[in-house]
Amino acid sequence: MLRFWRTTFAMSQEELALDTGVSPRHLSFLETGRSQPGRTMVLSLARVFELAPQDLNTLLVAAGFAADPDPVDLGQPALRWLHKSLDLHMRALDPWPAAVHDRYGTLHLVNRGWLAMHRALVSAAALQPPVNSYHLLFAENGLRPHLVEWEDVACRLLMTLQQEVLLSGDGGAEVLLAQLLEYPSIPEHWRRRGAEIAHQHSFRMQVRMPDGNPRSYLNTVNTVGATPYVGEPRLLLSMLTPEDLVADCSREALLDDATLSHPLLHY
Repeated sequence: MLRFWRTTFAMSQEELALDTGVSPRHLSFLETGRSQPGRTMVLSLARVFELAPQDLNTLLVAAGFAADPDPVDLGQPALRWLHKSLDLHMRALDPWPAAVHDRYGTLHLVNRGWLAMHRALVSAAALQPPVNSYHLLFAENGLRPHLVEWEDVACRLLMTLQQEVLLSGDGGAEVLLAQLLEYPSIPEHWRRRGAEIAHQHSFRMQVRMPDGNPRSYLNTVNTVGATPYVGEPRLLLSMLTPEDLVADCSREALLDDATLSHPLLHY
């Protein structure tokens, strides 16, 4: 990757060494893999090349470091195209519930299917922004009382979050993990229990509906974007698809329902 960027900007090793304040020999060792750069060195190289945030994060990953998380603000001009694309995608997923959230579970967009399902299960106060998908699943005034085998869902989510903390050293994820562990009735051996639960791209989640009957959903989580490396800001799209493929209402009924209003619903 270092050689790729150096040759892209037609720089010799001597020129790059001068701009970064290291010896040409050390730079040569970095380029051939005989030496490993520190994070500061990677950032210094990125500044010399004037890399865009996405390319900087790819360079950090290539050097063995976690990418720098960027705050999510879909309202900023640079992400306006992404906001529009996600709005269209969320509308197309109706009537199945879907939401877009960041790495910390903060919701940024929901569709009509998501709002229709959740307003039937939890209070309006619990759905006031900011809404966090993790806290919504763990809180007594959220989805927790409606989930069949809630402890298994909680243990698996805690395991996933714990591994992200260990892998990335992300302070925000560490704070979130500590908050979730403060909820009552977290199984004592949650790590062992979570490790024994099969967790795949999609996992089954049973929800007790307002009539008292459980409905089985497949919870599918996709990363927004098609890059094979790393995307920042990282956004995730979660969708609940009923296994029986029976919708509570039609897509047309959802689109015509004027009572479905929420700050995170944009169509």
